[in-house]
Amino acid sequence: MQQTCLSNHVLGKATMARGGDHIFSVALDFGTTYSGFAYSSTSDFQNRPDKIYTNEAWNSGGQGLLSHKTPTVLLLTSNKKFEAFGYEAENLYADLALDGLHKDRYYFRRYKMKLHGDKRIHENTMIEDESGKPLPALLVFKFSIKYLKDKFFEILNKQGLDIKNSEIMWTLTVPAIWCESAKSFMRKAAVEAGICCEQLKLSLEPEAASLLCQHIPIEKTETGLSVADVGTKYMVIDLGGGTADITVHEKLSHGKLKEIHKASGGPWGGTAVDEGFIQLLVRIVGGPVITRFRKEFTADYLEMMREFEVSKRTLDPHKDSSFKVRVPPTLSQVCEAETDEDLSSLVNEKNSPYAGKLRVMADKLIIERKLMMEIF
Repeated sequence: MQQTCLSNHVLGKATMARGGDHIFSVALDFGTTYSGFAYSSTSDFQNRPDKIYTNEAWNSGGQGLLSHKTPTVLLLTSNKKFEAFGYEAENLYADLALDGLHKDRYYFRRYKMKLHGDKRIHENTMIEDESGKPLPALLVFKFSIKYLKDKFFEILNKQGLDIKNSEIMWTLTVPAIWCESAKSFMRKAAVEAGICCEQLKLSLEPEAASLLCQHIPIEKTETGLSVADVGTKYMVIDLGGGTADITVHEKLSHGKLKEIHKASGGPWGGTAVDEGFIQLLVRIVGGPVITRFRKEFTADYLEMMREFEVSKRTLDPHKDSSFKVRVPPTLSQVCEAETDEDLSSLVNEKNSPYAGKLRVMADKLIIERKLMMEIF
């Protein structure tokens, strides 16, 4: 992957390439938990197919982290107008929640999974935001795709390139295990976002990864084979935020691929771990506590889940070390209001099935490694 800034060589060639079908190819990776995009000029692809540019890094805000992907989070105003996406949406919603001004907003996160397994989805399908307020799914997905599209044009403008929408080929990645109605819905949403149907392609995520592997250096295996060798059969395992896609390919001559086994998988992505953590808290403190905490201290709830989402990646299954996640003091306050016991007392109850597997120390909830692995 190359840095975002386009060289003068690329800019010059792009200008000369206007006689062709398109000047740039842009892939929008609209994920369950994170989204981003990458692109390549037609002239670069002809000479070096692996010369791919990524979007500018997003700033997470509070933690000061830079990332080439931003959370798939959409914030709309009370009158259903676009307000923010990604880290900006998370941070703005959290700030609004601190002042109690968030309740009339529409806050959507991890909504891509709404399309998984629903064979009846259509352009009038409704989905609920985090607080249960419904909106047309097409509107939500349209705003999200349009945000990524507009971000690409911002890059072109910064580089002084006057490129028209008609000079770009757009690719939207989708899970291989999705049904046809879900794929058709995504295509419709992209068109609603301003992408012409003739300039839009849907790409199955495992196939996109498999094709890239034909062009990048890969460490040799014990057999001496690589995915670029004709006749090689290999498995592609796409472990995403929402789904796990598994398929088997065979490399054919002339750069072609053959699907040996139909893609399979399910909703076993990283978000299932987050849900497992919430269910663990529900079993410890009770559903009413979590519901009230989420409603009355929305900013604290969002911060706790953001920290858990990042911290879970550091868990080493081969080390016998406990897992720590910060819990805000407001959670303990809600526990006392609902149960007359604070969080520490509920965690340390002798009759609890989790006795000895959990403990509270200062502002940390410490989870025994074995119990944490069960969440996975």
